[in-house]
Order: sequence, then C-alpha cells, then structure tokens
Amino acid sequence: MVVVLAGHSIELSHAKARCNAILFAFLPSQYGGDAIIDTLLGLYSPAGRLPVTFYDRTIVSTRDP
Repeated sequence: MVVVLAGHSIELSHAKARCNAILFAFLPSQYGGDAIIDTLLGLYSPAGRLPVTFYDRTIVSTRDP
C-alpha cells in the first residue's frame, strides 16, 4: 500500500503497477493522521469522487516542443 500526501494530482503508474492499494490523502488537517490510520486499519472505508482527474501516463507527450 502507498499513502500519498500531496496538494495536486501526480503520476502514479509506478505505484499502481507494484501496489495493491493507493490512499491519496491530499493535504490532511490536524486530524489527517487519525483518518489515515482509521482507513488503514479498516475502521473507515472511503468512498466518493475525487476533485481532480488522474490521467494515465500514456496521454502525456514526452516529446520536446
């Protein structure tokens, strides 16, 4: 499992290929640590929609302009 703390979407295909789960916590508040632990221990099951889109790396151009 990977826990990601970031303020924006990032490319996670490397983690997706090697992990069974990714928990994207964005920038949690002072109770973020408690929420992450509750989720990892199975006391809370997150569900819902994300406020950002995570695109697959294949749509990103690697050519220089």
